[in-house]
Amino acid sequence: MHPQVKCSTWVGGLALFELAVLDLKEVEADERAGKLSSEIKGEVSPAGVGRWEEAIKNATAKLDKAMSISGKEVDLSSRLDSRVMMLKDEMTLKREMLASSATPKSPT
Repeated sequence: MHPQVKCSTWVGGLALFELAVLDLKEVEADERAGKLSSEIKGEVSPAGVGRWEEAIKNATAKLDKAMSISGKEVDLSSRLDSRVMMLKDEMTLKREMLASSATPKSPT
């Protein structure tokens, strides 16, 4: 509905940002509840890795859309830009952690 908003045009971008955060928080809550764990304590199951990858993909799409509708003439655009960049950095870190946990460990 962003094109129909006549004032406060930052609302669409901020709403998309919050939806992206929600995508990630839902998977994080399942992970904390142990729903995504493998038999090895502290590691995410392959299905859990898939859930994270899907959530990160969906969140990235929403963040990209948020940035595209948030022009520089919009109030709060710089604040939204910085929040989006921080969240993207966190998603990159999570992807790296998932990749390292999915790498087979050699027996010691």
